[in-house]
Amino acid sequence: MTDSLKKISDFFKEKYFVMIFVLCLLGAGIKNVITFKRMNLPYLQIGAALVLFATLLLVIFFFAKKVSVSISTKFLVTALVLGSIYMFVIPVDAVPDEHTHYLRTYSVANEILRLKPEDGKLLMREVDAVADNKTKYESKNEYNEYFCKFKNEFFTGKSEYKGYKIGLMKGYSLPYVVPAIGMIIGRILNLGYISCYMMARLFNLIFFVIVMTYAVKKIPVFKEGLFAIGLLPIVMQQGMSLSYDVMLIACTTASFSLLLKGYCEVETMSRLDWVLFGVFSFSVIPLKGYAYVLIGIQPLVLMTYRMIK
Repeated sequence: MTDSLKKISDFFKEKYFVMIFVLCLLGAGIKNVITFKRMNLPYLQIGAALVLFATLLLVIFFFAKKVSVSISTKFLVTALVLGSIYMFVIPVDAVPDEHTHYLRTYSVANEILRLKPEDGKLLMREVDAVADNKTKYESKNEYNEYFCKFKNEFFTGKSEYKGYKIGLMKGYSLPYVVPAIGMIIGRILNLGYISCYMMARLFNLIFFVIVMTYAVKKIPVFKEGLFAIGLLPIVMQQGMSLSYDVMLIACTTASFSLLLKGYCEVETMSRLDWVLFGVFSFSVIPLKGYAYVLIGIQPLVLMTYRMIK
């Protein structure tokens, strides 16, 4: 490991970095409280929750070293808990563009089940097709209605599939395979619209946390920094959603971790590490109009560098 990387890594281990990180969280929380107050939302409760969240992270950072488990295990447990909280607190479709990704996931699930479209129409259960796709909740009453609907319509009776004319986002299907499996299980269990949606979210969250945990475990430097970044609110929000950002964030992070490992400690990389390096890197290439081609060629860059060296 080079001296410059060592110095940067040591900074991420210092308590000052942790304090700065938590202060940034509190600053973002205060800004959100002001925004929520203007929107006539229960800003005091939301503010208290944000303070509690920042305090929880502070406790985790300062006392995690006293627990005799690896930092990757600590991340696994913490991310699953926080991600589950985000998953239930943030209503379905509330994450930006999530309903579009929901329809894409629905389409991929149909392809797995071999339910072919009829005359260009997407085959859907009636309970899913007629659901209120609300993306904004501007009052406490609206939140209450959402959670009451979640509870009262957790299960639904068997529903026939009908064709609905819905505009679909076509393209790369791989990011939607994992949530599609969760959605299929939800349909088999006759879950309602929201609970089936949650099942798809849960599968995405589990995939996200497992890959991010692998990244924290494999990265040779910045482990504490990656631990902190992986728990940021925006990362957790996307990580539990149906967006293709789940695969994008997780796979690019894991790819970068293995790139650093190959640069600093190539002799410790196993065959499985090399295979996963390629899988994580190549899988993101088609996303966002092939904007991540450079991520995809990282394994080739590392192998070329090692051959020249």
